[in-house]
Amino acid sequence: MIDLADCVEEHYGLPHMTLRKRGVSGCRAEKTVRAARACFLSMAREMLGMSLIEIARKMDFHYSTFRVWERRYLHLVSPEDRAAIAAEYKVLKEMEEQHEQAA
Repeated sequence: MIDLADCVEEHYGLPHMTLRKRGVSGCRAEKTVRAARACFLSMAREMLGMSLIEIARKMDFHYSTFRVWERRYLHLVSPEDRAAIAAEYKVLKEMEEQHEQAA
């Protein structure tokens, strides 16, 4: 399993905690982590053959992370997979809404 910190370090050259120490905090640090998660999602979907729903359950990703993934990578996905991904997004959004209502 690829660690999120390794993913951030690989793609941005800095681990997440280093970003905070260097003054990159709040929203900007969160965007960096989300972008790194989006890179991981792309790799996991292609290399492991996992659906977005399986990844969400294993890695505890939030719907907003998938929105980042969609904006950055969906154009690279084959048209046949886009319909499946759209269905997966719908399920993920419902999962997150249920999680928020429970909290």
